[in-house]
Amino acid sequence: KDKDIKNISSTTAPPQDENFRQAVEVYEKSIRPVPSLADLERLSDCLDHYGKDALLKAIDRADYRGRRSMGYIEGILQSWEQNGYDDPEGEHGHGKADGPRPAKTAGRHRKKAFRFDPEAERRKWANEKSGWD
Repeated sequence: KDKDIKNISSTTAPPQDENFRQAVEVYEKSIRPVPSLADLERLSDCLDHYGKDALLKAIDRADYRGRRSMGYIEGILQSWEQNGYDDPEGEHGHGKADGPRPAKTAGRHRKKAFRFDPEAERRKWANEKSGWD
């Protein structure tokens, strides 16, 4: 790349690249206050490939879901590129497509832990014969 991004932040981005400066600023506010060099390079690549609007929406969605990483943002963008943009209920895509993930709901169907209650057991077996009589 011809961009020297070693010391770029939202305040030091080259003025001629306003889109990159905006993307870095949103990334700093939503994802990580001090982006790494690798993250800046990946931001630049995503900006070139997907455009400013899609990148900013992906950063917003990653922040909303609590998944604050550049890899997650890239995954969102790749998914949108393959399957189309999923924004069923609103500007930021926080609708049904952003519902709970299967890994988070898997525990809901587990059996509850067995809690032993000695008094309940005594009442249950109070009228039973031992069988040893």
